[in-house]
Amino acid sequence: MSEDTYRGKATDPLSLNLYTYCEGNPINAQDPSGHMSVTNLNAMSYLYITDILDTQNVSTGALLLNGLNPYTAFHEIAQMNIAKKLSEMGYATILEYPIYSKTEKTWWGGSKKYEADIVAGADIASMVWEVKPVGTSGLTQLNKYVENSNLMPGFIMDPILNIPVIGDYKMGINFTGEGLANYFFYKNDPDERVESVEVAKAFRRKQAGATLAAAGILGLGVADDITGIGVADDPAALALALSAASAILAG
Repeated sequence: MSEDTYRGKATDPLSLNLYTYCEGNPINAQDPSGHMSVTNLNAMSYLYITDILDTQNVSTGALLLNGLNPYTAFHEIAQMNIAKKLSEMGYATILEYPIYSKTEKTWWGGSKKYEADIVAGADIASMVWEVKPVGTSGLTQLNKYVENSNLMPGFIMDPILNIPVIGDYKMGINFTGEGLANYFFYKNDPDERVESVEVAKAFRRKQAGATLAAAGILGLGVADDITGIGVADDPAALALALSAASAILAG
């Protein structure tokens, strides 16, 4: 995403640890705007990287936790799959990393805040990627990240394909330049793409049933966890709930 349009709980990557994600009570990380909070996004990314959640469950979780905005979910599905790939290469990652402008100010005089989509580091080198839907350039935003931090543009990776989203719809991710990633949708052939609005409509038709299926596993006491408020603090229960929801979305 370019400049942040919401204020989640951005986390400094130098202070990251497993307990921040799994035991930090992310249920209380509320965001009424319809965005998944930064805390919950990184929590889900961690559960994916550690294979507690599979690829389909991550897509389903992003869709349910961004119930008011599937387009934000699409962006986050791409972020988490890039982070997963980087983790497999040995890099530690953080999503929505906060960067403060050296020159731009807010109306109250503070430094303008950006949130870099993906930051990954190993040893002394830290890199950044900007994620956009296909047909949209992220170069301007990427340049702001680099100019206002010690980050350098990330390397170009091989395409990431066959990311299940909903039903027959899949996501693919191409890397169009250093630090630049574009995601797109298709069914069978990555060269025969479908519009994101079509995928969003497919989700909305099944959203209520998927939410109820997940709530039936987690219990009414934590039903808010899957309607946009937070990630359940029981990863095993969350995985079961998202599997139930995924079955509905795949039907």
